[in-house]
Amino acid sequence: GLAAAFEYDRERPWQLWRWLTCHFAHFDGGQLFWSGGVFVAFAAWLEPHGRARLLAVLGVAAIAIPAAVAAFAPGLATYRGLSGLDSALFVLALAGVLRDALVSGRRGALATAALFGLAFLAKLAWEVAFGAAVFARSGAFVPVPLAHAVGAAIGLVAELTTRLQSTVSCRRRNAAVRPQRSNQSAARMRCSDSG
Repeated sequence: GLAAAFEYDRERPWQLWRWLTCHFAHFDGGQLFWSGGVFVAFAAWLEPHGRARLLAVLGVAAIAIPAAVAAFAPGLATYRGLSGLDSALFVLALAGVLRDALVSGRRGALATAALFGLAFLAKLAWEVAFGAAVFARSGAFVPVPLAHAVGAAIGLVAELTTRLQSTVSCRRRNAAVRPQRSNQSAARMRCSDSG
């Protein structure tokens, strides 16, 4: 079918376009429903917080996931689905929520975000241990925890990198402004953490 023309196929490694299109091919409606729904929800949530960062995460993950499958899953003949990209977006959003909760001291938000993080790790462990998906149950495919782990790592690195760049930039701005202000107003300077 049409989806097979877009999937990552180990037998056709020279068809590099499949490394991008494989994310949009699915094995069945259940996989498309779960993966597509998560993708749309997290992309819509993250886009107002930084379109460039969202697109960068998706671009890097879209290449890194099939590259990891090619390198580290030699027994996997094909790969389809958005779940690796979903994992990147989920962890990007989760890391941002965790950081905001830590900075603001909101324990309830911190505990909730931590539980979601643990649930994600438990989902990965389930997939590794049982070779079965947690949400999109079907006999048409097996989950690829490697894709989920690679996506999650990219989301986490993107959040950490963005925040580190924001902190360095803020400190540079404050250092440049500090000599021009009184000691009292300089002591009150804060960096916006909305990058």
